Amino acid sequence: MIVNFYVQEKGERHMKQDISVYLWQAASQGHQGHREVSQAAHDFVRRHIAQLTGREPSQLVFGRTKRGKPYVDNAGICFNISHSGGVVAAAFSECEIGVDIEALRPVNERIAARYFAASDRRYLAMTADPQERRRRFFEMWTAKEAYLKRFGVGLSGGLDFPVADANGRLSAVASDHLPSAEIYYRFVSEEEFFTDGQGGTAKDAVQYGLSVCADCIGKVFLNMTI
Repeated sequence: MIVNFYVQEKGERHMKQDISVYLWQAASQGHQGHREVSQAAHDFVRRHIAQLTGREPSQLVFGRTKRGKPYVDNAGICFNISHSGGVVAAAFSECEIGVDIEALRPVNERIAARYFAASDRRYLAMTADPQERRRRFFEMWTAKEAYLKRFGVGLSGGLDFPVADANGRLSAVASDHLPSAEIYYRFVSEEEFFTDGQGGTAKDAVQYGLSVCADCIGKVFLNMTI
């Protein structure tokens, strides 16, 4: 079953720039380990695209670009997958997209000092609160990963392009080597999304940073599968 968090209004149509993101807990569906979670995510993608296009799942032809980004060749639908801390995010659109989800956890800020742009480091340094610094780090990290995944280059594309300034995270980013693209970002938590008894409580719920990247973003529809 799929539960929508941003539900389409009556008569509202999905536009080409709209993105649907599906979240689910892999462990609650019996999936354990990186390989098993990845396979379950790709199985979900195949079933969902088949449903969107009216094809049989076996009719869909999947491949990978030279840089390793997965795609479906005969559906007119683009997708991208990410998983962290047992939660999977799968994003779908008619446009090329990238998605990244990360469980908020302790981080080594020397990563930011070494690899982030100067404006990113300033944004991180604007708060001394450890929890807020963690949120800002993953706000920027997921934005960078989603941007690189949009273009199918992964971390080999570098992390030194700016995604924040003194006012916070940028709504659009670009690197020296790749074009500009828009970023959608928000925090999600197990308490908010997984309320069927499988998730955390207000005290121990895990928080996640979620970023989606595309050349132009219309509306983002968040959905939970249970």
